[in-house]
Amino acid sequence: MLAVAVAAGLPARAHADGDDTAEAPPLPPRRAVPDLDGRPPSDADAALEAALWVPRIITSPLYLISEYVIRVPLGALLTVLEREGVIDWLFASGGQVGVIPTAFFEFGLSPSVGLYAFYDRFLFDENRISAHAATWGEDWLRLIVRDRVRLTEQTELALRFEAGTRPDQLFEGIGYDSTQSTRGRFGVERMEGRLELKISPWRRSAFEVQAGYRSLGFEDERWNGERSLLETHAVAPTGYLTGYELLFFRADLLIDTHEPTEELTRSRVRARAFAEQNAAFGGLTQDEPRLFSSWVRWGGELAVSTDFFGRGRALMLRFRTELVSSLQEPALIPFYELPDAGGRGPLSGFITGQLRGQSTLGLTLEYVWPVYALLDGFTEITVGNAFGTHYEGFDWDRLRLAWAIGIIPRFAGEHLVEISFGLGTETFENGTQLSQARLVVGARHGL
Repeated sequence: MLAVAVAAGLPARAHADGDDTAEAPPLPPRRAVPDLDGRPPSDADAALEAALWVPRIITSPLYLISEYVIRVPLGALLTVLEREGVIDWLFASGGQVGVIPTAFFEFGLSPSVGLYAFYDRFLFDENRISAHAATWGEDWLRLIVRDRVRLTEQTELALRFEAGTRPDQLFEGIGYDSTQSTRGRFGVERMEGRLELKISPWRRSAFEVQAGYRSLGFEDERWNGERSLLETHAVAPTGYLTGYELLFFRADLLIDTHEPTEELTRSRVRARAFAEQNAAFGGLTQDEPRLFSSWVRWGGELAVSTDFFGRGRALMLRFRTELVSSLQEPALIPFYELPDAGGRGPLSGFITGQLRGQSTLGLTLEYVWPVYALLDGFTEITVGNAFGTHYEGFDWDRLRLAWAIGIIPRFAGEHLVEISFGLGTETFENGTQLSQARLVVGARHGL
């Protein structure tokens, strides 16, 4: 009302002052209507728009899975957990100290439950101690403790200890022709301590050295109704009958052009090379239980990715290989130290222990897309296998295929959640028939 009164009084005041020519100031020009749509104009290249329907149709199953099988149910679950206070309880203090329950299931191996705990600024600001304890009965026990000290912004020193026993390990042979018909189970007891130094000078690149001690013993026993290793293999692999101890020294160089602050952009080139010197003693053969053996484990990775599909939607081509080379004759390398193409190796459709060899290789085409906060969906297809010394026995017809799909954390860490499903095939010369399924659900340690 005050504004109306003032406006109404202006002409009268002007007239009273004798200014009959006073006029209201002109209105400013109307601004253009902003484009809040974000889509290209209607006169966009019709041919380009039509061509985009091809990748849209091809990737539509990935969208439907990530949207209605993963994102929507996961979002609803997290909303309920947050509303009920479960998330606040799990991550109680929000930073310095935390205790989180864990559970992990992998089809073909024993499940486990446990606890992951961490303490930041333990004793002093730059120190972090973490631990993961897991079990599935008295014959499945594991404890990992890692104490990390940040020396500078780019350098950290860590001491790691691991001890455990489990009864579900498997062995199907060594080389490209491993098959489930010769699958044997065994138990393993493991203890390891190591010192780590890591330097991260640029982006996600890093140089790391490790030195440590490892002790392993084996128990020939059945698991889940399946035969033991010695029941399926007349000749025991090296190191199985007596167990062994070893000392190791490892150097690992990673060059990664990815910018850490750009969490979704994944256009990068990544190259990695490593070498690990091993010296084993304490019983590698039954006849000579104090025999000494030494070898080098070495290999690397080369990966190139682009996100031309859009921010966070990356297509990656990756080649990985790993080999062991004996430093003395006769070559006595424990079977449990041989590279494994399954599990966390390049052919993730296979279970750990199925594809052991003196050398492994895999070429992977992988597609990654955002699914939820800090979670990505992925699908990949890999061709590769395990072979003899320095790829002995390699032939194109002796390669296998593996495929996997799932969700993984966007960033590496100590407490990693994974949900994935994979398939593996026989070699090309045996018809590439599906021979293996792998399902992983739960939280695994990244210590």
